[in-house]
Amino acid sequence: MATSSYLNDGEREANPILNSKNWQVWVQRSEAAIIDKGCWEAINPGYGRGALSDVNAKVNSKARAYIIKHIGDEFLADIADIPRAKDCWERLKEVNGTYSSVHVATMLKELAQFEKTDSMSIHQYAATIQDYGRKLESGGLKLPEQALAVMMLMNLPKEYADYVGRKQVTAGLSISTLKSELAVEEVRISTSSSSPVKREQDEATANTARKSQSWKGDRNHRGGSHGGTERGYHRGGRSRGHGGRGGGASRQPSNGENRPMRCYSCGVWGHVSRDCSEAKKYLESKGAVGQVEQAKEN
Repeated sequence: MATSSYLNDGEREANPILNSKNWQVWVQRSEAAIIDKGCWEAINPGYGRGALSDVNAKVNSKARAYIIKHIGDEFLADIADIPRAKDCWERLKEVNGTYSSVHVATMLKELAQFEKTDSMSIHQYAATIQDYGRKLESGGLKLPEQALAVMMLMNLPKEYADYVGRKQVTAGLSISTLKSELAVEEVRISTSSSSPVKREQDEATANTARKSQSWKGDRNHRGGSHGGTERGYHRGGRSRGHGGRGGGASRQPSNGENRPMRCYSCGVWGHVSRDCSEAKKYLESKGAVGQVEQAKEN
């Protein structure tokens, strides 16, 4: 449990309590807060090893008190016997800011696999990547700013695909510049009726529907134009010639009627594919009608 029961909500939010995961954030916020309280000199540069004057002792006590109030209980034993604020700060840095080669390798893998989620804003996403960069640097591996920016681009969701496709990787590419541009893109995506991916899916569905309707229209046109030469369908049976309903136009029989065969070449009811004149015309145009006739005889 963190020693923060005496902090109000505003203080707790502005000045986080140190835990095992937030050192990089804590150290920056705490430095700013201690500077604001006018006692940062007790930590940097510090007061040396000699006896402290009354004024310096008061400043040191104020800086150390801030540190004690803003760390979790698990760190109290680390600095309990350290009287100087500077030494407390350095001890916490040693405990939290030093990483082994195994930790560095693990963090690098986590960074490579880290992806933005729907509940995460662009600024939160960028801050997390920057935090990984600072931790890796503390472990002895400093990644170039451009490399971090590229990782940020690579792990964006598909909704940002248009932006990523347009973005060029240059020597001056940085997370700071990406944040401002991606924040605008984030607003555009959130306010649009649908994401680029969704619009692409909707357009693909619409194109499929249009092609389907076009194919049906062409098929019906072919079927209706040969009413006098194809077999028409009549209630009660089949007949040849022009006696079919609607001048021989094809229609699907209703329930209870004798259901004839349907041609799968032209889609017309009343004949089968092997008797289809449309199919024959097509095969003749391809020079394959002889092969079809031979296949029929066999």
